[in-house]
Amino acid sequence: MSNSFEPRPRRWSRVPRRVSLSDIWMLAGLAFWIGFALLPRAESFPVPCVFLYITGCPCPTCGSGRALFHLTHGELLPALSANAFMTVLLCGLLVYSLYRLLVFWGLGYQVQLKLPQALPRLIPPLTVALLAAQWLVLLRAC
Repeated sequence: MSNSFEPRPRRWSRVPRRVSLSDIWMLAGLAFWIGFALLPRAESFPVPCVFLYITGCPCPTCGSGRALFHLTHGELLPALSANAFMTVLLCGLLVYSLYRLLVFWGLGYQVQLKLPQALPRLIPPLTVALLAAQWLVLLRAC
């Protein structure tokens, strides 16, 4: 029987305070989010879809601007009806941006998750597949 002490794995690790590219994107995203939240209410969304205007059919991201507008005004159901894929993606980006804000300027600690090694390779094709599925849903209305 050995008396060796094995420390428990830490879920949190201290990160140095330096500005990275993801921090710059996080700040830009939060500024964009706040800017959209300050837009006044309008009957129609101020930025029309050029693809829809030219072809008459919606593009894969049609409604993402309206979804962002509704999300920043606290309206989840209209955002989901505008573009469900982008609504979920924008909510995920908001959560990640707030997490990065806490890591960099608040806590200084970040969570270490043990994810499967195949996950980073699966994210791009899964994103493309979900975007294609969203486009098929939008094309049914065309």
